[in-house]
Amino acid sequence: DFFRSPVSDPPDNLTLESPLQLARRHWVYLAAAAALVLIVLSFYRYRLMQSPAHFNIEEYTYRHFNRHQGQLLAPTIATSSVHTAETELANSHNFVLHVPKLKGADFRGVVLSDFIKGYRTPLLEYQMHNSSESIYIFAFNIDDLNRRHALERDSEAVTQCSTPSTYHVRDINGKHVLSWKWDNVWYTAVSNSDGQTLASMITPLK
Repeated sequence: DFFRSPVSDPPDNLTLESPLQLARRHWVYLAAAAALVLIVLSFYRYRLMQSPAHFNIEEYTYRHFNRHQGQLLAPTIATSSVHTAETELANSHNFVLHVPKLKGADFRGVVLSDFIKGYRTPLLEYQMHNSSESIYIFAFNIDDLNRRHALERDSEAVTQCSTPSTYHVRDINGKHVLSWKWDNVWYTAVSNSDGQTLASMITPLK
């Protein structure tokens, strides 16, 4: 045909790849892609390991009570005096707080141990009148919590607990964890009682 372009012969320097060479090239591409995926996954794994873990205070309050089956622990500050405990915590441990007085329960002392690894805070122990039932109350300095982003308070509790008399109850695996704020201290309490009953025992909660 006069208008059809003539088909030219392939240039002399063009080398056609054999099936074996094509297969090798295919596997090279696959290996490179797999290596890239491994590099990306390793990077994200590294970033994840470097990111600080987050621990919810209310959940760990429950965990401590559950781990020790609600039993009283050997106190670091062995006293039944609220005033003595407050003085000892302030003078020897640089922790200023009010030790709550509970109606129907006796104060049994303070345990100072790690709440999470590397973070120590007071555990205030109480025993119900005429009963072996105990109450755990943990106390946290709020300024310290704000500096330690790994420890988080329940967001609903933070919003709800705006005055010393307001509180929040959270159900964790059937146990009620009570939260409230008193001055610059965040308190969490747990026992075998329901949250409303526990709150009714604690001054100044209403």
